[in-house]
Amino acid sequence: IWIFTKQHAFAYDPANRKFKTSSFNCRKENLLVSEVIEDNSENLWIACYNDGLYRFNKKSGENTRLDSKKFISSLPTSLCFDSIDNKLWIGTFDYGLLRWNCTTNESEFFSADRNDPQALRASLIMDIAKDRNNTIWIATYAGGISYLKRRTDQKVQFNTIGLEQKLPENNIYALAVDRKGFIWASSFKGLTKIAPSGELITNYNRNNG
Repeated sequence: IWIFTKQHAFAYDPANRKFKTSSFNCRKENLLVSEVIEDNSENLWIACYNDGLYRFNKKSGENTRLDSKKFISSLPTSLCFDSIDNKLWIGTFDYGLLRWNCTTNESEFFSADRNDPQALRASLIMDIAKDRNNTIWIATYAGGISYLKRRTDQKVQFNTIGLEQKLPENNIYALAVDRKGFIWASSFKGLTKIAPSGELITNYNRNNG
């Protein structure tokens, strides 16, 4: 268990049943962590909404802030690790979506383009989730929900669910995948249930009780 506060990070020691201060540190004292996720190499990836993206190795204590040339946003909002490809998906507030290759330490950005039917519709990424079929789902503000199915040729093409597909609204704040593989999306207009195929099943709002 890890707990991040404005100035420190604490790790739970199950042997002593106590929390201890870790060696993780960032450049700013007012630490604002939006999400933390672990990769295959015991690295914690820490999205600091006001200070960029950090990689912290739990064993060695090595603490690295990603180079601004490879990760140009200081406002990461969400993280999702794909253990099959050993790649980290990173949502940002201002530059769209980034895919970080944890093997080569190379990055690739995917920006929004409303004129391209296979691109994201908005650059503000609110949340990212991976379903049981290893499909990556992206919740955006003003661009609905985009999803990326795994392809053998590794080509990135997004399908998007929006108002035209009967999504209640295009401002989606969070995603979750249940035990049966259905995707749930939250908005100010309720909770939407989506099939793994991308088909909208139903939307629950205050009228449903």
